[in-house]
Amino acid sequence: MNENLFDVLIVDDLKIHRDNLLDILKKEFDCFRSIYFADSVDDAVEIIENHKIDLLFLDVEMPGKNGFELVKSLEPDVINFEIIFVTAYDRYAINAIRSSALDFILKPIDRKELKEAVDRFLNKATNKTKVTSTNIQQFTQFLMKRVESKIALPSLHGFVFVNENEIIQCEADNTYTTFHLLSNKKIIISKTLKECEEILNSHLFFRLHHSHIVNLDFIKEYVRGEGGHVVLINDQIVPVSRSKKQTFLSMIKRI
Repeated sequence: MNENLFDVLIVDDLKIHRDNLLDILKKEFDCFRSIYFADSVDDAVEIIENHKIDLLFLDVEMPGKNGFELVKSLEPDVINFEIIFVTAYDRYAINAIRSSALDFILKPIDRKELKEAVDRFLNKATNKTKVTSTNIQQFTQFLMKRVESKIALPSLHGFVFVNENEIIQCEADNTYTTFHLLSNKKIIISKTLKECEEILNSHLFFRLHHSHIVNLDFIKEYVRGEGGHVVLINDQIVPVSRSKKQTFLSMIKRI
């Protein structure tokens, strides 16, 4: 049995994701003594304050408070554990994570990628090198502006506030637009796609087609063709208009 045992906290609002991560950890590693779970920031803080944690798997986007807000809320002397962010974020955010000497795995979780991230944690633990609370706090402050960018979507009873980086795509249906979110939730509003395009961040969103606006961060693949099409992280295929192709290709080359 491995003599170097570590305590882990998995923070994710979805049980299926927590269970999937637990299953891989149990099958691939024998170095974890206790594995705690939290489905919200408040529950996670309580566990961190009452238990010794060596490694935190932290989902970035959760209802209410997000993963960055969890880290920001902790006192520096409490952060004496490593963090592996679980994220669907863009290359920009991933580069920021790397520059802060932190680690990440992308959703949906790939077994090989997870194993590599944990191996890096074990290597740090063996060499007794730890990310400092300063590294982590500076990183979270660096990304908070992106996380807190919200738009108001009109509903029957008022407005629903949505983080722009939760929006995968917007799809037109005559005078209505459907917002497809990371949570798989769909929000339908009585505005045209053109009206929605005007309120979205032009650096983050691009109108690929007369019926589709996509979040550039969530494009998984581009397939060439007359106009071609993209595959989004929710596996939806969106065509690229011939008139938009060159502009689109220029934009993704800058990412």
